[in-house]
Amino acid sequence: MPTAVTGSTDIPRFPKRPRLHVRFLPPAEGLRSGESPSDLAVRIVAEIRALAPIAQAGRRPKQIATPIPDD
Repeated sequence: MPTAVTGSTDIPRFPKRPRLHVRFLPPAEGLRSGESPSDLAVRIVAEIRALAPIAQAGRRPKQIATPIPDD
């Protein structure tokens, strides 16, 4: 089951108390007809990234460029 976790990068930011949120997500659809397992994995990761974007950990986080998927 896909899982999205947000707030984990706040742990090293003392004295701020981290607030972790965990969401369990069923995929929007099952395996589509003609879809390979690797395409399913890409689609599920895209769903997770929509809810929990990539974030830099640390006390002074830097901006992270969002990777552009190859089509």
